[in-house]
Amino acid sequence: MTSLIIPIMLTIAGLVGMIYTYSSIRRGGARVYSMEREIILRRATSALAISTLLFLGAVGLLAFQLQSDTAVVEEDAVTEPAAVDTLPEDNTAVSPSNPQPIGTPEPLPSGPDSNLPPLTTQTPTPTIDPNLPTATPTPVIIRAFVTGTSGSGLSMREEPGGDLIEILPEETFVTVVDEAAPIEQGGFTWIKIRTFAGVEGWAARQFLEYDEQ
Repeated sequence: MTSLIIPIMLTIAGLVGMIYTYSSIRRGGARVYSMEREIILRRATSALAISTLLFLGAVGLLAFQLQSDTAVVEEDAVTEPAAVDTLPEDNTAVSPSNPQPIGTPEPLPSGPDSNLPPLTTQTPTPTIDPNLPTATPTPVIIRAFVTGTSGSGLSMREEPGGDLIEILPEETFVTVVDEAAPIEQGGFTWIKIRTFAGVEGWAARQFLEYDEQ
């Protein structure tokens, strides 16, 4: 309330000044020009200016006071802590003073059946059916090719050192018949081979190189 006293006083002073100015202008409004009239008009003009300044100052000060009061109210509203709702405590928890009843274990059955030994289960022994087919191993195919004959070719014979069947050119691929054991004859190691045409015979091992693929 005290902050509004100064703006009100300035407003009253401005109004008084305006009334004084108006009366001075009325008095200085004579038709005949005189020195007194000029002095009155000058005073009236100065009083009007001062009154206007006082009035404007009062209005500005009043607006400033109102703005300051509004800012203070808003700041108080922001800084005011919000109320926090607290949940009621749950008193349903079990306390040590009020323990829950614990069920007692049921007694084991007693009587003549309680002394019986535990039953044993027999696991059946699996039997093998002799009529089931047995798995046969897959034969390993060994391949080799002719090499080291200087272009002459490799002789394939009916038996080691026997009659000639045919001459296999250089780099000819054959299949090694692993059922037949190698035989030493005439300074060579003879192994049994089979061509892609199905012809079987014996050839010197020294001129065959196994294919590792």
